[in-house]
Amino acid sequence: FLIGWLRVVIMPKPAMDYPILLMSAPKGTGKTTATNYLKELIAPDTGGTISPTNNIRDFAASVSSMYIVGIDNISKINLDMSDVYCCAVTGDTLSTRKLFTNNKPHNVNFHVRMIMNGIHNTPLRSDLKKETRIY
Repeated sequence: FLIGWLRVVIMPKPAMDYPILLMSAPKGTGKTTATNYLKELIAPDTGGTISPTNNIRDFAASVSSMYIVGIDNISKINLDMSDVYCCAVTGDTLSTRKLFTNNKPHNVNFHVRMIMNGIHNTPLRSDLKKETRIY
C-alpha cells in the first residue's frame, strides 16, 4: 500500500484525488518518525507534523501553504473535521467569513497530500475510511 500511496502523491496533478495515509500502531512504534521521514522524502524542508485541531479555521491556516501535511497523534476525528480532511485532499475550497465583523468571504483552496498517525484512529465517516492503512 505504501508504494502505491507514494506513487500517487509524488505526481504533480494526478488523475485522482490524493489518498490519505493513516498509520495506526501502538505507542512507541515510530509513527511520528515514519511520518516525518515520508514528509522529508516527498517534500524536503516542509517542517514537522501539526497537532490535530477541531477548529476548521486553524487547520485551514496551517495547511493552506503546505505541500504535504502530517497530522500527529490523532485520537478521534469529528464529523466536521472529517469533511475538511476530505476537502483538503480532493482540491476543494473552504469558504469562511474573513472577519467576525463583516460578511466578506475568505476562500482557502486546498489540494494537499496528507499523512495521519495515532494509536486508535478510526474515521467515523465512510468517505474518510477510503485510505491506506499501514500496520
